Amino acid sequence: MSTSDFRQIALRGEEGRAERLFRASVSAYCALTRPTRQDASQLDDLTLPHYEHVSVEARRYVAAALSECRRAPVLLVRRLAAEPIEISAPVLMRSPALSDFDLVSLIAHHGIGHARAIAGRGDLNPAIARLIRALEAATSASEQAELVPEPEKAPSLEEEIVLSPSLEPSRPGGRGEEARARLRAMMAVGGDAQPASADRNVQVDPAVRDKLRETALTGVSALFQTALADIAGLDFSQAAPLSLRARRRSLMLVLRGLGLNAEQAFLLVSAIDPQAHPNTESIRLFVEHFELIRVDAGRDEIRRLLADSIAAVLRRSQGETAQPPEEGRRLWAS
Repeated sequence: MSTSDFRQIALRGEEGRAERLFRASVSAYCALTRPTRQDASQLDDLTLPHYEHVSVEARRYVAAALSECRRAPVLLVRRLAAEPIEISAPVLMRSPALSDFDLVSLIAHHGIGHARAIAGRGDLNPAIARLIRALEAATSASEQAELVPEPEKAPSLEEEIVLSPSLEPSRPGGRGEEARARLRAMMAVGGDAQPASADRNVQVDPAVRDKLRETALTGVSALFQTALADIAGLDFSQAAPLSLRARRRSLMLVLRGLGLNAEQAFLLVSAIDPQAHPNTESIRLFVEHFELIRVDAGRDEIRRLLADSIAAVLRRSQGETAQPPEEGRRLWAS
């Protein structure tokens, strides 16, 4: 479909124009043999202004059409993925436009229904798969613990739909909901992250740099590990091993993902492990290897560790559901 075709759609009057343009532009995009990144960006620009004015059927159609596109418009796919499960399921299950961080964020904000759809992805990150299993277990335990039988009155059809675990992650106040609240709190650290830009344009926050440098120069590993966990949004159990020499590559990736340059990273590594680079050759190799790391690769490593951290939190919440109520409440309050 050419530009003139879209112009004709726009000239047919206001009634139904947004719907026709929305469907036609996506259909034309899906017909492209090899869509470019510019094509995807143009589709975002063309469809998003009309998104609120199209029907549920149009959104469902577009979600199904774009779910198989290898280079789909990222902003439109993210918008579709945040819809109720009856619309979002195709993109949640198949769209390659959703990154691991997108998937974890969707689970955090939309719960078990979206998680179950994401579990059907063929290329699912093992860390996210563990996260979904932990959330499933926490949700099931929450529902069983809070279920109050009422033999004298069978639930109505509406009540059964409300209580259905496929549509609701848990009732308000349940342990499954508390686990998701913790999950959303952890995601808030990375939720405002901007898309990866060219590495040369990335600037580290001076407060981040200073906090890492000050804690590393104390010589107390736990202080540096705690600062790194806070800044990267990780669980301490994930951040602490990064100080070990065996995890040096992962630490370099995390530091690059936070925006540090080679000199800043070298200062931190030398402070926590003074014997790591005893001569100029080892220093040169460190700098060369660090400068080869792209910022988006570092951010991917942070997201991988974050997914593992979230899964660990949910596994702990699952264990808490097996404890007596009073003890469980004390742990959640701590």
